[in-house]
Amino acid sequence: MPRREKELLIRDARRNIGKELLRAIRDVKAGRYGAKYKTDFPQRLS
Repeated sequence: MPRREKELLIRDARRNIGKELLRAIRDVKAGRYGAKYKTDFPQRLS
């Protein structure tokens, strides 16, 4: 269920974006990050 505009503004007012970014950078440096995807491409025909 989508949130209403007022609820989003209240939530965003409480956020500390700098702290969230710093935590995300530390997670990536420590090797903790989202899903990894691998795609196999077909070989070229010569």
